[in-house]
Amino acid sequence: MNEKITMNKMIKRSLTEVMAKPLDAEARARLAALAALPDAAINFTDQEDVTAAKITAGHYVIVRRGGARVGAGRKPAGKLGKHVRLSPLAIKRFQSYAKKRGLNFSAAIEAASEWVK
Repeated sequence: MNEKITMNKMIKRSLTEVMAKPLDAEARARLAALAALPDAAINFTDQEDVTAAKITAGHYVIVRRGGARVGAGRKPAGKLGKHVRLSPLAIKRFQSYAKKRGLNFSAAIEAASEWVK
């Protein structure tokens, strides 16, 4: 009763590999017969309807081409950018303060803002 369950390996091929394989005469004849049929002659009754509800429920996957993949790029740090013009002396003081305490420039400015309160 100790049967080992094995799964079939999925075979993946690129489109160029599939297109490089020549069609035999039987497959060419079958494709030609399908191409000759008018659209009205094709029976679509065995296919279920694709609705927005089924797509949002995850029954179907919409394949998109190009663009960034979901979740790609830098994650937001929760900080806003603001340009501030500082004198060279102020920049030098912030840099030395940050270096002494092992902080970056932004953290040094945040620490200085605590003094202002």
